Amino acid sequence: MEIKDKKICGQVVKVYIYGEKMRLYVNGTFYSVDAVAHSVPKHLRVTPLADGSCDVCTTILVPAKLTSDELDEIAERILNQFEDELHFPSDCLSSSSWNAGHRDDKWDDLLPAEDREYISKYA
Repeated sequence: MEIKDKKICGQVVKVYIYGEKMRLYVNGTFYSVDAVAHSVPKHLRVTPLADGSCDVCTTILVPAKLTSDELDEIAERILNQFEDELHFPSDCLSSSSWNAGHRDDKWDDLLPAEDREYISKYA
């Protein structure tokens, strides 16, 4: 693992790089959605909230060389995938966020086994 300075969203931050990759965490809060009655894919975590909305998150490995704009585009695609995979209406996203280059392994269980192995190789 290497720690490097990287400009993300206009700020220089420390990012943790494993080989040539880093983690990207994406979270969306969706309102007015019916309970997720079907099984949730392994790469997603869905947290129902008291007001009938829910948080959906995932984490993936991305090339560390990606720009902030490229990371933003990937996060947008992932948010659209959340809607598709969970059968949410396309207009129910109320907020979203993403975090790139973090060290926290809190969401690594959402990664495929080969990505977890990749991180372990460089940890």
